[in-house]
Amino acid sequence: MPARERVSRRHWLLAPEHLEKVRRISKQEKISGSEVVRRAIEAYDLDSGRDRDAEAALEVMVESIRVTRSELAALQKRLDETMSHAYRERVRKQVRDDVRAHLVTHPEELDALADYFGGQR
Repeated sequence: MPARERVSRRHWLLAPEHLEKVRRISKQEKISGSEVVRRAIEAYDLDSGRDRDAEAALEVMVESIRVTRSELAALQKRLDETMSHAYRERVRKQVRDDVRAHLVTHPEELDALADYFGGQR
């Protein structure tokens, strides 16, 4: 720290284990205890944790959107296939075949239908 930089004396209360940690770092790094505290303050960035959390949340959201778009595209494809002309024709043919098979086994219902529609002309 340049000598001309203004510093202020403060009294901070530290737990014994924190004070011991400052002493150990000071001795190991061969710097003053005040320099240890200054470096710790500089290293502590209030916004960095929030930025990491926001970035992680954004990554989750991007992945969720990617998966959702993929699932929506697959659903759209299935809907397009379901609503295609060929599909509708297959359904109509299946219904006609089912009705014919039913009426073959229940001819009395065909007579009832003929009586119903015959009276409507």
